[in-house]
Amino acid sequence: MKDNREDNKLATIDQPGGDLANSLQIDDSKLNIVKAPSLGSVLPEKFYEGAGMLELNDDQRQILAESEDCPDDDIDVRPDGLIYAGHVWYRRVLIRTFGPGGWALLPASDVVNEPGTTKIYRAWALIVRGEDLQPHYIGEAIGWADWFPNNARE
Repeated sequence: MKDNREDNKLATIDQPGGDLANSLQIDDSKLNIVKAPSLGSVLPEKFYEGAGMLELNDDQRQILAESEDCPDDDIDVRPDGLIYAGHVWYRRVLIRTFGPGGWALLPASDVVNEPGTTKIYRAWALIVRGEDLQPHYIGEAIGWADWFPNNARE
């Protein structure tokens, strides 16, 4: 797998995520890039400014409070028996809370292959548009999957 961190700098900033991701006009030549030791480049330091400072209105607080428990219909079970709330449930909650295009899940690292395995990893960051119409960093998570290079569907 080619390491394209230098070629790609912040090209991932305007990829999947809808209106919010596309509205971020960033001159990456003026930003410091924070490096994660094993996952490559992450979001610019600018995204972490004001973390935890998002002000929610009463309706947003109510939606999030009511969404504390995932309904049984939205629970998924992995083949190894792990029970989790599926991504569709999270997407519904985020759309109800922040509106369509009011949130984005942005790639926060390159895709990394664990040497000697078929496992690939990528960090993702949740950014939401606040009442001030500015993007607010909420948090990050690392996702993984098995990748099969000979699979014609991948």
